[in-house]
Amino acid sequence: MKKFFSNNWISILFLFLLSFLFFSISMPMYVRKGNSAKSKVARSMLVYLIKECAVLEAEGINDPKFKMPELSSYEFLPKNGNCFGNEQDFFIAKSKSLKKLATWKYNRITGDKTCLFNGRNSELHGCSKDGEWIN
Repeated sequence: MKKFFSNNWISILFLFLLSFLFFSISMPMYVRKGNSAKSKVARSMLVYLIKECAVLEAEGINDPKFKMPELSSYEFLPKNGNCFGNEQDFFIAKSKSLKKLATWKYNRITGDKTCLFNGRNSELHGCSKDGEWIN
């Protein structure tokens, strides 16, 4: 009986160490995918706001405003939800950390889409090195 218990103990310890090793190796991969997903969700939310504002303007609503989305790690501008954009006619999904996530900008007058990202080149998250939106 004692030998059986010691063999189980070794097996349990081995499985624990193996799972710890697996998770420690794979965790950075999941973190990177998480940042990429957050960045793409922010960009998609910005596009949704632009479309929502286009509908409100087409319906002839005076002083159209969008509902401010909430997304951790991002701030959406203009803060007042004005469908005419900020002072420079931009809609912005501003990253709280440019080293981890891209900031997305859309000019409502010209239709120009730009982005800014200061992280590693291997993790552009849909923003080209030249500041263009990519899929």
